[in-house]
Amino acid sequence: MIYPNAKYEIYVCDNYGNIVAPFNIVDFNLFVEVMIQRSVNEIGSCYIKLSGGSNSTSVLTFMSRYNLLKKDTILQIYRIVGSKKSLLLDTVWFVRTIEQYREATGSFIVKITAYDTNYLLASRLTSGQFNNSPTTAYTNTQISTIMSSLVSSNIGSGSNTRRMASFSESVDLGNYGYLVEHYTATGISYPYVNLLSALQELSQLTQTPSQANEDLFPVFFDTVSVTSNSFIFQLFANQRGEDRRYTNGSRKGLLLSDTLGQLQRLRFEADWQDEKTSVTALYRENNVALIATNRDERRIANSPFSVRETFVTARTNDVNSATINALREPINFPKYTVYATIQDVPAFLFGVDWNYGDYVTVNAFGTQVDARIHAITITLTNKAEQIDVNMQVSESLAY
Repeated sequence: MIYPNAKYEIYVCDNYGNIVAPFNIVDFNLFVEVMIQRSVNEIGSCYIKLSGGSNSTSVLTFMSRYNLLKKDTILQIYRIVGSKKSLLLDTVWFVRTIEQYREATGSFIVKITAYDTNYLLASRLTSGQFNNSPTTAYTNTQISTIMSSLVSSNIGSGSNTRRMASFSESVDLGNYGYLVEHYTATGISYPYVNLLSALQELSQLTQTPSQANEDLFPVFFDTVSVTSNSFIFQLFANQRGEDRRYTNGSRKGLLLSDTLGQLQRLRFEADWQDEKTSVTALYRENNVALIATNRDERRIANSPFSVRETFVTARTNDVNSATINALREPINFPKYTVYATIQDVPAFLFGVDWNYGDYVTVNAFGTQVDARIHAITITLTNKAEQIDVNMQVSESLAY
């Protein structure tokens, strides 16, 4: 697949990571589409749609040729810009669905669905030493440390018989490491819940704007593919990629705008639909069930209709009622999002001048805002490559 500024190569590997063959779309009369989607802290997806016309080879023959009859067949997708060849979005893809059907035109379609490396995190429960006893709950522990510990204990290097082959974890937060030390949790535990869900909840705690300290940095995570069968769980402070904010005076600063030519179909959205400003939590103190409520008075003061309540069961066994961990439960904040199609042109190349997860500055209809490239969708057809992004605007707008 060759486009003006990049070309793509896809390889099919068995479920041990051994390359079986290049994925040769020439085998089909019509290459329809590849759609690749990744979102920070979420499971990404890859859809490959092919057509063989009215005389298509059987899907069973096709699967046998590429060794796709086995579940978790691995796809590697490389994007090549000039002489630089890199694994697209730092991930490989695990095939979970293959289907064949006939369209109204009479053409046979083969559709492959695969998921990224965060899919591995969703395969495990948090178990072992984490249960409903106050003595085994985390106490005054950095949230980044809890996240790494959960991965190590349930899928990584410290999980012994439950370890996934070639899976490890990294806690290096780079220059931001000392700045996230403030993020601590008291009495929190995760007994037998989905590992990915626990990590998402912990990351969300760090993304919640703090009423006490506005200088804290959020922590994000990803499962990065080192090879086709070797993976590392990584934590990222402040942004999944690089800090390229123009307003921050960064050496790599970017100011993106539709008027400057980088963005098309620009759209800004402010969404208060799921906002919550008051959370009531059920928690336990020394095995006694208690109720506590936390209100965000700053946002409640914004409008006479701002009280929006919710109830949660806190994952906590706090032994000190003065530091009820239930009050650290995430409260839903409004969402401010910039959507756009990014023009991949020689002066502004994806993978060179910007990347997935970067923190950038956007001119949204005359107003400059800092936003993280939170999600990316790459669509490949036989005519064009299209790159769409979803950028989450800085949390500071929440107030």
